[in-house]
Amino acid sequence: MSYDWRFKCTKCDYSQRRPLIPTPHYLATKPCRFVHVAHQLGWCHDESCFVRVEVLPTEERLRQTVEHDYVADHVRKHGEYEEADEAIVRWTRRSAINDEAVRLELLAGRRSPPRCLNCASTRVIPLGDEPGCEEPQASVPIGLRHPGCDGDMVLARDDTPYFSPSISYAPEALDIEGRPVKAEPIPGLRWKLLHMWPFDPAHPVFDFATTFHEL
Repeated sequence: MSYDWRFKCTKCDYSQRRPLIPTPHYLATKPCRFVHVAHQLGWCHDESCFVRVEVLPTEERLRQTVEHDYVADHVRKHGEYEEADEAIVRWTRRSAINDEAVRLELLAGRRSPPRCLNCASTRVIPLGDEPGCEEPQASVPIGLRHPGCDGDMVLARDDTPYFSPSISYAPEALDIEGRPVKAEPIPGLRWKLLHMWPFDPAHPVFDFATTFHEL
């Protein structure tokens, strides 16, 4: 049981629980190379709600990924940094750079703008990273006017307890334009993700720039 935050409108009674991080999506091409799809918070006009929206790769995003301070991220998350953590930080950095580089390569010929990861609509408003909210009684502006209402959207504490649903890790494939496609199953992927903990930085199962048959 846990408590959550909701998006609310200051003008009407609109209320929505934060959208979950979706089942990992993969961009699929022949011969079935795949990579995790980067995403951000957004608003979908076709669904009239907050969703996860694709983040398309750019040279600038790749440069920022290369220059990112992964050690600082680790310290913020865990409060300390020791030699034993170096392998995890190195793997995280290598994986992030690799994913961004492969996204940039696979989407080189893409024509469509970012899509909603729920319905594949391009009628979306990307909003960037989801804002944080430290104080239970506070509400944080989202920077979005409620479409059709014109009230301000905010993130506010929801004190109603609920049980978090489980999340499946079965991959769903998208083509380079962000549209769902049928792809061959990936035998063993679920088993390896559940049984290869802690991460082995040298193990290829965590290199998403690979092919289905290599798994």
